[in-house]
Amino acid sequence: MQQAATQGANLDARTRAIIQNNIGMAYWSKNRPLLAIPAYEKAVQLDKSYNDARYNLAFALLSQNRSKESVVHFQELIKANPKDATLQDGLAQAYENMAQWQQAFGAYRKAIALNPKEASYPLNLALAILRSDPDGAIPGRRDAAAPYLRTAIKLNPEAAPAYLHLGLILIDKQRWPEAQDLLRQYVAMRPNDFVGHFNLALAYDYNAKFDLALKTYENALKLQPQDAPTKNNIGRIHLKRKNYDEAVATFNEALAIDGSFIDARNNLALALTEKGDLDGANAQWKTLISNAVRELRELPPAKSKEETPALARRRATITARLVAARAALAENYLKNKQYSEAANEYKNLLALSPNNVAAMSNRGLALYNTKNYAEALKLYDAIVARDPKNAIAHNNRGVVLEAMNNKSAAITAYEKAVELKPDYAEAKSNLDRLRKATPV
Repeated sequence: MQQAATQGANLDARTRAIIQNNIGMAYWSKNRPLLAIPAYEKAVQLDKSYNDARYNLAFALLSQNRSKESVVHFQELIKANPKDATLQDGLAQAYENMAQWQQAFGAYRKAIALNPKEASYPLNLALAILRSDPDGAIPGRRDAAAPYLRTAIKLNPEAAPAYLHLGLILIDKQRWPEAQDLLRQYVAMRPNDFVGHFNLALAYDYNAKFDLALKTYENALKLQPQDAPTKNNIGRIHLKRKNYDEAVATFNEALAIDGSFIDARNNLALALTEKGDLDGANAQWKTLISNAVRELRELPPAKSKEETPALARRRATITARLVAARAALAENYLKNKQYSEAANEYKNLLALSPNNVAAMSNRGLALYNTKNYAEALKLYDAIVARDPKNAIAHNNRGVVLEAMNNKSAAITAYEKAVELKPDYAEAKSNLDRLRKATPV
């Protein structure tokens, strides 16, 4: 064919174009698209009406992620063949690759309208909808994919990706039985796919079918033995079942795979706390806090140009974990009667969560036990100023005032607590005791 192209310089344009198209097809069949594309381009240059060559060129360009170039050719082909669904599907893929989502959705819908019996078109549209919103940030966007996935399954019961993605949507909507049914069918079709086993296990897990979840997580681990999230989820089930030793061991396995896995470290600390190993738990909380602080520093500044929506959500997740870790560490210090450490940790917590009344109250308790009565009183005064009907704060304020030997103010505080909550036994006891001990 190369010889024909060289020797056939005097042939008519259509014949020379056919030769170039055939050269392109030969290269394409040998999986050499970078040589096929120039041949197709020559064919189109020689005969702009040669739509077979333009068709081959459009899809070859699309295969090489040269989507912007392919769009021009798809549009020309559609002018000549407006009822060709395959061309609309190709155009849609090109727009999708360019993240021009609305144009992609429109072209996919035209393909469906032109050939409503072809399962790949609704499936492609559904997948494009899901890819356009990978984090579920656009309200209702991911839900819009569900009808197209159902259509794809109806048209082709072997359309495995449709089962998977519809199952994932239903997990998000907490429709566990439907999700489980779809994912079971997907796993049956794709038994070696880790993602299918993991998400089927997740559907069982969230539906409290823990035996099935454990078995399915184990199937996932056979496919990916070093998957830390799977280990973490197995540990969570053991923790829920109060199998603390198994939970601790599994969380440690997850952290051996990924030492920066915040959820696994959080869960390990919770398991150690439940076991009564507060020192061990505290060590994990401290490591989590250190890792979280470091990761937050490495993220772009909040609301900066560099902060993407995904990074903003990551910041919120890490901050939430950091708040919980500081609260748990402070509480453990309080349980261990390490009051100075507890007071300091509650201070750190309040820097992150300044409106946390429970943290303010507990810091006041810690300061009271270190005999730092003045600072404790400031905290309880602040709580009362925010919430004048907080009977517990009034009672605790009375305890601090009594320790400061301001008995009349303490009695007033206890009276207010009892007034607000007449069945508050501790406040009533404090008030009766102090009245009896205070001369009239």
